[in-house]
Amino acid sequence: MENAHPHPSERAYHGSPALKEELLARVAVHAASNDIPKRDGSTRRPSPFHAPGATSWVRDSAAPYLAMERQWGIPQMLARLEDVIYQGIPYSDAMAWPRRFAESMPVGADLSRVGWRFLHGILTEAVGNIQPEILLLGVEVREALGQCAEIVGALASGEKVDAGAALSAARYADGVSLVERSARRMSLADAALSATYAARSAEYAASNTAHDEGWRAMAAEAAAMSSYVMHDSVAARFPIISALFRNEDVDPSAAVSANEAAWSPQATLLIRLLREAI
Repeated sequence: MENAHPHPSERAYHGSPALKEELLARVAVHAASNDIPKRDGSTRRPSPFHAPGATSWVRDSAAPYLAMERQWGIPQMLARLEDVIYQGIPYSDAMAWPRRFAESMPVGADLSRVGWRFLHGILTEAVGNIQPEILLLGVEVREALGQCAEIVGALASGEKVDAGAALSAARYADGVSLVERSARRMSLADAALSATYAARSAEYAASNTAHDEGWRAMAAEAAAMSSYVMHDSVAARFPIISALFRNEDVDPSAAVSANEAAWSPQATLLIRLLREAI
């Protein structure tokens, strides 16, 4: 069963070219004044829920992600994803990220499914990326990714999902993640945990029958965590990051570069999906 219409706050810029121009103008002003929030330079990546975001300078509210919906027509989930990717990508890319993100959304585009398409994309891509390991270590991770991808894929197609089915998929993926983590197969464990968060996001969305903003916020937070943990799964496949897990001495700058590079696929995917929205 398909949803007939997006949430009223999920049309990019509420269909107003003037709003898009205003946001891009703010981006330009803050970039010129060197006032775009920067990371603190530490090697530890900040939490997506507590660090200042790439577009916090345009939010005039104690609930910044909700303000993005109300003011600009950018769904909370996309605002969260924009924020967590900003926190991870290389510094030079981060400074250009706000404009890249704002420019990518066509005025009036239906953004209601973009977040689900993004989650579906990172889960299905993970299956291909870790398949050699799965062939050696079993099929549980692939099954967990597949179950959760099917749930978010339904939402990406505009279909309704059952909250109980989403919770069941999340619980299965979480159990698989714990098993893989106990075996210190970190890339596999994080892939399954990312699937857990994606399915929980779907569960929250499915439970939100009254279009309650609290449920929408919970779904957005879980989506950001899915993105955040999937990055860790990708990064764990870099030899230098694997060496860190083994407590070996590594070049800190090289480790930071590898960690940042692991965000590039997600940044590219999100921008592509936003540009394709209609």
